[in-house]
Amino acid sequence: MRRLLHLFALVLILVLPACNESSDSDGEPLTAEAGFMEIEPVTFSVQQDGVSMTVTSSPARLWYVFQPADENPKDKPTAIIFNGGPGSSSMYLFTSNTARLTTDVNQTGTESIVANPNAWTRFANLLYVDARDCGFSYIADENAALPEARKALFDVQNFNAFLDAADFDRVLLRFLTDHPALADNGVIVIGESYGGLRSTLMLNLLLYHERYEQGTEPYQDTALFTELYAFLVRFMPENAPWRPEDVARFFGRQVLIQPYTFGDAQELVAGEMFETPGSIIYQVAEDTGTEYVTCGDDPDCNSWDNAVTFVQDVAERCPYYVIEGTTWLDDYWDKSVGPLTSTAGLAKATAFPVPLVWQMYAENRTEAVRRIGADSAMDTSKLPAAARTRLRLQTAQAKRQALPAGDLAETFGTLQPWDAYLLLGNQDVNFAFWVNTASEAGIDEILPYHSRMGELFLDNLRVTETFITNAAYDLICFTAAFPETIADYEDIESATLKTEGTEARPGVIEVLYAGEGEESARLRTIRFPTYLSSHSVPVNKPEEITADIEEWLQESK
Repeated sequence: MRRLLHLFALVLILVLPACNESSDSDGEPLTAEAGFMEIEPVTFSVQQDGVSMTVTSSPARLWYVFQPADENPKDKPTAIIFNGGPGSSSMYLFTSNTARLTTDVNQTGTESIVANPNAWTRFANLLYVDARDCGFSYIADENAALPEARKALFDVQNFNAFLDAADFDRVLLRFLTDHPALADNGVIVIGESYGGLRSTLMLNLLLYHERYEQGTEPYQDTALFTELYAFLVRFMPENAPWRPEDVARFFGRQVLIQPYTFGDAQELVAGEMFETPGSIIYQVAEDTGTEYVTCGDDPDCNSWDNAVTFVQDVAERCPYYVIEGTTWLDDYWDKSVGPLTSTAGLAKATAFPVPLVWQMYAENRTEAVRRIGADSAMDTSKLPAAARTRLRLQTAQAKRQALPAGDLAETFGTLQPWDAYLLLGNQDVNFAFWVNTASEAGIDEILPYHSRMGELFLDNLRVTETFITNAAYDLICFTAAFPETIADYEDIESATLKTEGTEARPGVIEVLYAGEGEESARLRTIRFPTYLSSHSVPVNKPEEITADIEEWLQESK
């Protein structure tokens, strides 16, 4: 049976040439790819206020899918695309109206996979990557069969915000090195949700590499910077020693879809906006005939957490899309991601014969670890209130999702209980980002909610071009709070939302940095269009967001 499925996938690729290669005016065409990028164990350190820890990560196999641009891919930028979580698969974005084919049930009709009329391959080469133990990616350990060994893996050495970003930088640098024809057109970093924070750290590691090499930031990774410098010497030798503005010529554009970027600061402002009479939370209460009770003067009440909990548990609306019921997001993904659990479906969607990917086979992943297992016990009392709510929503989502069994095991073999072929969400990963041995030792600048993350974003903004979506019906990452959140940072003189313009969906945030000199030299803008959408803008407004990104890319060249 495995041989038949293998042959079927090969035949499938042969009959899909339009999804497998792109016309190219210079040499051989670039073709679609899917597989794993091998990441070796990495020794790195995290430090803060005199406390330091040096650890070594586990070997990892990070799943990627590459789709070249429709026309002249060597003349197009490369977009590295990912979801967030942390702990969420990037196959969400892959299936929801960004790739050449889509499984979006709103588009497929009676089929399971159809051509996507709004594919982002019309303006970029697309590189989708799954983080460690998310989607199809996995880490490895020779003691995988031991519960205590698996539990020990879910700690700072494998799961923290900076290592996660460094993983993606490594994949990006290695992919571009292996595809030098793409190296002249630059990179667009595209992240959704927590992916906004991953984008921030990815770019900060690249743009301000000297800070990290010299140990003035909470993360040091010598091997990463050795690899970065080898890349820069090869592709940008004339710019040595590579100031941030030089590196930004290559890594200088980002698209953030409903991003989690400013941590606690973002949620503090959002919570205050939620409690303002007439806010979207009050509208939900009125629509559902329920009562929204604010935190008021209670110092122990988190306003963001209180509002989101009200919407989810009392009003029974989806915090990711407040005009729909609580299970809207889960119901959508149950139907839309299911085709990837089929060998034929995965081969068709990626335009690649996945039975040729040897790391998929059970016999070649006997040391793989995706989850701690049934014995996992999370002390969520150690989490901040907002992080606890996020984890609760993700955990409930993972338990509710009942994806079709598919035939991947029939093709690749039966896996151990702590392994899996496709994990859309991994709560073990999520928890490790928030609580780990480093944070318990007082090294909290590596945590997603720390105010330092927003400072790094604003450092990047000085030299990058940035596009951020503003979805009106998303509470989880309430981006309407961004202008006020940015304005509260010490280095910022003002952050002003401008809603006039000639675009179909106008909107920019003008960020004026504090300091001396001409105002024009201190002013940066963020493209900030509004969508009547959920957290997943490409699901609800695929045509609009595709057109807006394409137009913005033309203007930001």
